[in-house]
Amino acid sequence: MPPRKRARRQVAAAELPPDQQVPVAPLETKAVAPAGVSVVAGVLTWALVTYIPAWKDGIPETIAALIPWAAAWLIATVTGYLAPHTARPDLALPPARDGK
Repeated sequence: MPPRKRARRQVAAAELPPDQQVPVAPLETKAVAPAGVSVVAGVLTWALVTYIPAWKDGIPETIAALIPWAAAWLIATVTGYLAPHTARPDLALPPARDGK
């Protein structure tokens, strides 16, 4: 009979000594905002093109297939541009030297 493997116990970060804890950087707002918005925009525009009769019958099928992707891209691009930068004081530039 093969030896039984021991179950590994999950160690919470609070249980680790300070020198073994890995610092976790905050999520960058400029990277996260467009991803979430693009999913929502894609689903909403797909629903409009699929279920609203004026959009379903009034737009050619090849263009109607591209509208959800184009709208999601446009909204995600604008959201990423307008999203604020995440404050990262750990990446601050060193103070400038006088005239050197």
